[in-house]
Amino acid sequence: MNFRWSRILVAMIAVVTFAMLCPDETITEINTGTGSTRTRRTYAGLVKGAWKESTTWVAERAKKQGLPTDNDWQLLSSRRHVGVIISRGCGKTPASYQLKAMPEDLIPEEQRDAFVRRFVEAPEKEREAILRRLFDSFASANSP
Repeated sequence: MNFRWSRILVAMIAVVTFAMLCPDETITEINTGTGSTRTRRTYAGLVKGAWKESTTWVAERAKKQGLPTDNDWQLLSSRRHVGVIISRGCGKTPASYQLKAMPEDLIPEEQRDAFVRRFVEAPEKEREAILRRLFDSFASANSP
């Protein structure tokens, strides 16, 4: 009887050790053209979860216009948890990250499709300049 319990105990220790040494990882990527983010978890280094996407109004309008945005993903952040050790990493935040907080009605209705087309198709430096001009014009229009 003692031999049986010792085998169960060894098996339980092996499972706990395996669970503590296998990494859990969370990856977050951002679409540089639309500002949408997606997150995926990997459990015990083996099981990858499905992508959970959070879209922006720019992504929805780009999709309606048929603009290609599927290949614009880059690393935004990562978090790896192994036992009691947690490591974090991050990528360069693109200008489109600001779109998550930007309300759609900041841009007049008749100009939104043109804005989306110009923003999604522009290189990163131009995207930064587009947003800077937009925020500056909004600030000057609302200053006393």
